[in-house]
Amino acid sequence: MPSKKWQKKLASDLEASYTAVTASNLEALGEEMKDEAKIQLRLPADIRDWFKQYSDQRNRSMNGQMIELIKEKRDKEKREAEKGKASNA
Repeated sequence: MPSKKWQKKLASDLEASYTAVTASNLEALGEEMKDEAKIQLRLPADIRDWFKQYSDQRNRSMNGQMIELIKEKRDKEKREAEKGKASNA
């Protein structure tokens, strides 16, 4: 079994790493979300429950997962539009 001194050192190192990563993530998020718009979304309970589980499985908040899916859809449509322009040229 690891010594108490080693356990305390590990806990301290993990806390320092977590704090640094969290601060970095918050800073990046702050830059990304400067011009955020808040919306209210109403979902049927079964859809909400499914989406909560879906998000949890991907280690994301529901909000973060929703943003990711919307970005993926936007990027897909952009690629398809560019592909259509290229084939029409």
